[in-house]
Amino acid sequence: MENKKYQVLIEEVRGISSDIARLDLDLTRDRHELADFKVQMATLTEEVKQLRKEMSAIKGDVGREVEDTLKPVSKDMNALQKEISKKKTLIITKNGLVDFFKIKLGGGELHK
Repeated sequence: MENKKYQVLIEEVRGISSDIARLDLDLTRDRHELADFKVQMATLTEEVKQLRKEMSAIKGDVGREVEDTLKPVSKDMNALQKEISKKKTLIITKNGLVDFFKIKLGGGELHK
C-alpha cells in the first residue's frame, strides 16, 4: 500500500514536472517573440522618424519651388501695377471725343 502511495506521488511529480517543462518552453517562445517584437518596434520607430524628416524636407522643397515660380510673376505684376498707375485715363462718353474737346478747349459745358 505504501508502494502505491509512492507510485501516485511519483506520477504526480512527473506530471507537475511535465507541466513545468511545457510552461518553460512556452515562456521561452514568448520571450523570443517579445524580443522580435521589440526589434520590429525599434525599426518601425526609426522608419517613422526618417519618414518625418523626408516629409519635412519635401515640404521645404515645395515651398522653395513655389516661391521661385511666383517670383517672376510677382515682379511682372508689380511692374504692371506701376505702369497702370502712371497712365492717365480717358473716358469717352456718349458723344465721344467731341464732348471731350469741348471741355478741354473751353467751348462750353456739356449738355446732358
